[in-house]
Amino acid sequence: MKTPDLQISLTKLTQNIQTIKNLCSKASLQITPVTKVMMGHPTIAALYAKHFDSIGDSRICDIQRMTDSGIHTKYMLIRSPALSESLQTVELCQTSLNTELTVCKALNQAGAKWQKKHNILVMIEMGDLREGILPEEAESFFREVSSLSWLKIVGIGTNATCFAGLIPTQENLSVLAKVKIDFQKVFHQDPLVSGGGTNLFHLLLSHTLPDYINHIRIGEALLMGVDAVYKQLIPGCYTDICILTGEIIELRTKPSFPTGETAHNAFGEHIPFRDKGLRKKAIVNIGRLDTDIAGLTPLEEGIEILGASSDHLVLDVEANPNLKVGDLVSFGMNYSALLFAMSSIYVEKRFIESL
Repeated sequence: MKTPDLQISLTKLTQNIQTIKNLCSKASLQITPVTKVMMGHPTIAALYAKHFDSIGDSRICDIQRMTDSGIHTKYMLIRSPALSESLQTVELCQTSLNTELTVCKALNQAGAKWQKKHNILVMIEMGDLREGILPEEAESFFREVSSLSWLKIVGIGTNATCFAGLIPTQENLSVLAKVKIDFQKVFHQDPLVSGGGTNLFHLLLSHTLPDYINHIRIGEALLMGVDAVYKQLIPGCYTDICILTGEIIELRTKPSFPTGETAHNAFGEHIPFRDKGLRKKAIVNIGRLDTDIAGLTPLEEGIEILGASSDHLVLDVEANPNLKVGDLVSFGMNYSALLFAMSSIYVEKRFIESL
C-alpha cells in the first residue's frame, strides 16, 4: 500500500447521510451537502447527488471538476463569487451566496450572456466578522438587486464560527428573523433562510434551533459525525470515516531532549521539550506537506505525537514495544487534518466499499 494513505469509508458515510437527513427532516430543514473539504471529489459528489437535491462548494474549480465528471445536480457556490468568476458562476451554478452589489451586477450580465436566471442568497453579518452585509442594509440591498432582471433573490443566509469562532445562539441568529421581515416586505414571499452549517447542530440536537431557519449547508457533520462547536458526537453517526495511515521508516531509542542550544524550527516555532531520558521513537512518512499534524489522533495505544517537519512525523512509542520498521500507523482526523490531507498531492486517496 502506498503511504501516506487516506482511507474513506463510503458505507459509514452513507450511514451518516441517512442519520443526518432524518434529523434535519424532523426540523423541516433543507440540506445542501458541502464537498469543499473533499475538493469536489467525484466519488463523494456522486454519493451526495444520490441522496440530496443540490451540492455546495466554495471553489468554482471543484464545481467544474464535478460537472466534468458527469455529476449532474444543482450547484450552490457557498463563497461569494469573485468578479472574474461571474461567467463561470452562472454557467455552472444555480445559486451563489452574495454580499456585493458590483458582483451581483456582473452576475446579472453573465445571466444575460447565458440567457439563464441565477439565484442568489444574500449573506447577513451576524457577528463572526467574515462575509455579510449589515442587517440594517438588507432592505435597500434587496431593492437594488431586485432591479437586476437576470437575478432572483431566493433567500438570506449567515455564517458563524469559521472566522471569529462565534457560537450560534438563538439570540445572535435572531438577526435572520428581522431580515426575513425585510425580505417579505420587498418580495412578498418567504425566503430560504440558510442559518449556517454543522455549527448549528448543538442547537438542532437540543431542539432549540429557531424554526425560521429552513436550510443548512453541511460538510463537517457528514464526514466527521460531530457538531462543529463542541465536537460532540451526533447520535447514530460514525466519527471514523476518514483514516490516515503512514509507514514507520525509522525506529530507534534516542534522547528526549535536544543536544545543544536550540532556535526556532523550520516553521518559526520554538518547541518545548521535556527531558524524559532515553525513549523509543518512531519516524513515520507523514509530514506537514500531507496534513495538519495537530488534527491527528493515534488509533493505537502507546503512541504519542511529538511533532513533525515537512516530511517526518515523530512519535514517542516507548509504551508500544511491538512496533517495527515497515509497520503501518493509523490516525483519526479532525476537519482541519482532513482538509489538508485531501489537498495534498502526496496523499493517496482510497475509497473503501462501493456506492
